[in-house]
Amino acid sequence: MSADNSHEAGFTLVELMVAATAMLILMAAFAGFMLMMMSTASSTVKQDNSTSSVRVVMLQLQHDIQAANPLMTLSSVSDYSDTLKLEMDTPSGNVETVTWSYDPTSGTLYRTVSSPSGSVSSLPEVTGLMNGSSSNPVFSYYDDQGNNLVASGTSSTTEVAVCTARVAISLEISGGPKTFPYTERLNVALPDNLQPGRSQCA
Repeated sequence: MSADNSHEAGFTLVELMVAATAMLILMAAFAGFMLMMMSTASSTVKQDNSTSSVRVVMLQLQHDIQAANPLMTLSSVSDYSDTLKLEMDTPSGNVETVTWSYDPTSGTLYRTVSSPSGSVSSLPEVTGLMNGSSSNPVFSYYDDQGNNLVASGTSSTTEVAVCTARVAISLEISGGPKTFPYTERLNVALPDNLQPGRSQCA
């Protein structure tokens, strides 16, 4: 007598539903992992772009300070914390006035160029800064002995302009939805023969 083969082996409906549910859970976990990786990559790109932009500005600041001839006197000593003003010789033999100024209200650092013809161009170089005028100044001015000429409270505006041997720059960048707060710092030494009264500063 032959065996009954009318019922062949196969998956039941319950088994198929369990397998489908397991697959959905795995797909959801994988999708979540991919979204997390994409978000992390996006944050890294934005952070790198922000850092690169600020470093380009730092290079421009370094160029301006090293080409300064000379640093210019400001109206008050406290102005030096947010302002760097200097004269630069142009390839055509003219002299331009370059002013870097920080607006703490908007958190923006500007670079303004005034030409001998009277034309003025001003561009925002960095936005989203958190620097304060006294607690964390954008610009600090040091003499040959390493004394902070502005923080000391004993220097005149002329002494700051004439006796500065090194300018320290600190930009505190605020974080955003895809970036973290960070600080970029730069120290730039001025040429020894920059100011005519420099030898009298010691």
